[in-house]
Amino acid sequence: RLRGADAAGAHATWAKACGRGRELSLPDLRSVEFAYGDACLAPELGAMTHVYAFDRVFSLTTLSALAMALDKCAFFVLVSYKPPRVWWELGLTKVQPVARMRMRTTGKEACTAYVYINMDHAPPV
Repeated sequence: RLRGADAAGAHATWAKACGRGRELSLPDLRSVEFAYGDACLAPELGAMTHVYAFDRVFSLTTLSALAMALDKCAFFVLVSYKPPRVWWELGLTKVQPVARMRMRTTGKEACTAYVYINMDHAPPV
């Protein structure tokens, strides 16, 4: 986890690298916190707003435990490599897909990632 001056320095370096020397106007990332843990344990998810799961090789048992934990969590966004049908069949019905993206692993393997929103936080229609 980067905090304070370290986070600000890393942010500035990233902004220059991405801008190829141009100054970019990016949001203040000092309040961003990355956490590493077992997402199948609901307390580990806590107040996480965005969940990324590299779940391509998860067993059905692990996916089921993750679905139960996510169902108890107040997250806003989930990024997963599993299509909606899988999550819905496992009981995680509060997610709706809003995007899908082609991704490449470090081993150059192409795969599809799905971006979901938690409908508990969606505005009423």
